[in-house]
Amino acid sequence: MSGGPVVLLHGTNDTSATLRPLGEALVAAGRSVVYLDYGRHIGSIRGRFVGGGGLAPLAASTQEVVAALDELAREGAGALDLVGHSQGGLHALAAARLRPGLVDHVVTLSAPLWGARPLGRWSAALHTPGIRHALDAVLGPSARTMVPGRESAAVRELPGGAEAPGAEAPDEVASSGVGEPTVASESKAAEGAAAEAAGGSVHSPDRPWLPQAIPGIRHLTLVSDEDPMLAPPPGAVHDPALNVVRLQALHPGHQVRHEQLPTDPAVIELIVKALTPAH
Repeated sequence: MSGGPVVLLHGTNDTSATLRPLGEALVAAGRSVVYLDYGRHIGSIRGRFVGGGGLAPLAASTQEVVAALDELAREGAGALDLVGHSQGGLHALAAARLRPGLVDHVVTLSAPLWGARPLGRWSAALHTPGIRHALDAVLGPSARTMVPGRESAAVRELPGGAEAPGAEAPDEVASSGVGEPTVASESKAAEGAAAEAAGGSVHSPDRPWLPQAIPGIRHLTLVSDEDPMLAPPPGAVHDPALNVVRLQALHPGHQVRHEQLPTDPAVIELIVKALTPAH
């Protein structure tokens, strides 16, 4: 068990309030907890009028998470455990890849590590021009870019990172200290880490991404048969070190919707046991 707190990351169009039951269970088991909200995006209809997080561009949200981890490190927090639900799992994995020395354990809960498939085999159609602009205007840019597809914006932000076709180089901002990365280099690093969180360099458009574990970091990757949009598709390949666990393999017949996973007693028990070995 790490000596630092557990950092909890919510999903798309959500806030940290969703993770309170999990956080309270972890505190009761002796862990300290940090609730992190990220990804506000008032440029979309949902972001402006609903106000949830997890709507901003994925790389920008990863940078927010990394900045929060850096601040915890400056405060002497110790090794951190990261728990991410849905989109939050992408950022947990990406931030850990950028700051491996700060993180001990990454737990993802029904995260789109293999890509999201809201329309099944037809999901790539969400990247066609008319549909993609409408989706981005309503939902913000994060939702569509979790769907594998040939459209360059999606490839730029996740599977191919900053080196993807059509990638736009961020504006350079001068370094404020010797050896300190520029904003541009941090942005590119965040894009690359988000890319690897959702498949690393092994990517083929329209096919499942192939997530990779981070050496030296422990992983627990929880997936659910009741969440087919985000679960590994049949035949999907993954790194054994990700420690992929099917909820229904442990609790046969267990039915729980995607949005209910962070508050589900069986899920909470699994996470608490993973992060508090003496519990």
